[in-house]
Amino acid sequence: MVETRQLNIDDLERTAILFDMYRQFYGQPSDLAAARNFISARLEKEDSFLIGAFDSSNCVGFTQLYPSFSSVGMKPKLILNDMFVVEEFRRSGVARALLKAAEKLGEKLGAGALLLATQKENSAARQLYESAGWIAETNFIYYNLAFRNDT
Repeated sequence: MVETRQLNIDDLERTAILFDMYRQFYGQPSDLAAARNFISARLEKEDSFLIGAFDSSNCVGFTQLYPSFSSVGMKPKLILNDMFVVEEFRRSGVARALLKAAEKLGEKLGAGALLLATQKENSAARQLYESAGWIAETNFIYYNLAFRNDT
């Protein structure tokens, strides 16, 4: 059985490794040092919530949520931006446990909603989210404006 808990600076190395794997899953080149720096900054600044899933003492997945606010609802909301499960632990309940932990965190913080986005082609993730009670948004169209960093 998998257990979940909020990650802290003591979990930096194992979380950085998983975060690097997550980025590779989305076609980015491996850069463990950059992953370590990014996760370290999130933990030190406390500007995101990282939750890990553990099988015994091994961290086999994580999710990262960023706080935001609903002006209309006048409540906080959490954006579930990242979720990753090590390949050999997929389809074993780890992602579902991470979603449940994110839901509990949202309730604890008094959030009005949890939000996430996934690729249309990611049918496995969409199936999971819908089976966990998440509802696909049909009333809004979301736009992105990406900035190019040529450094």
